[in-house]
Amino acid sequence: MGYDCFSLPDHLARVEGGKPVALPDPITLLARLAADTCTIRLGTMTLLDALRHPAQTVRCAATLQQISGAGSNWGWEQAG
Repeated sequence: MGYDCFSLPDHLARVEGGKPVALPDPITLLARLAADTCTIRLGTMTLLDALRHPAQTVRCAATLQQISGAGSNWGWEQAG
């Protein structure tokens, strides 16, 4: 389809029809998507550092980088 990059937000919920709807963890979901692509860069639009330990975040990012042959972008990096 011609997509270069796919990013997810890192939020706990969104409001839909006046009710909160839980959102999936972006790192877990991106890992699943990485198993099916080697051409689309994957990443997050933002990462809420208050929700994650820095060492675990880096470990997840490195794992996603290895799974996806196209690489990844993260909320703390400048996309380009």
